[in-house]
Amino acid sequence: MVNIQPVVFPIVGTATKLSVIVLGFPTSAKDCGIYYALLTDENVKIIEGNYQLTEQEFAAWGIDNSYIDDIVASHLNVVIVPESMDDDAVHNGGGGVQSATLGAPNLD
Repeated sequence: MVNIQPVVFPIVGTATKLSVIVLGFPTSAKDCGIYYALLTDENVKIIEGNYQLTEQEFAAWGIDNSYIDDIVASHLNVVIVPESMDDDAVHNGGGGVQSATLGAPNLD
């Protein structure tokens, strides 16, 4: 799970975390599925979905699993906050808050 710049979903809440789980795949696989969820500070699920890595993304994966977080964050149009930023910086000027109506995550 990684911290993201806050994304406001009116009525529902504010997502501040991205959870990513790579789904099982055979050793002969050329791609794989990923489950993701945007969560609040209290780990309440705001949205969830699936993403399918392309063959090119899968081949480029290597040994750094943060690559998968980056791919999903890019797909959702959210920004991962570096671990070195403290919670105060994330919530008070760590790059701004996205609105769920303008600059919203890509949920396709």
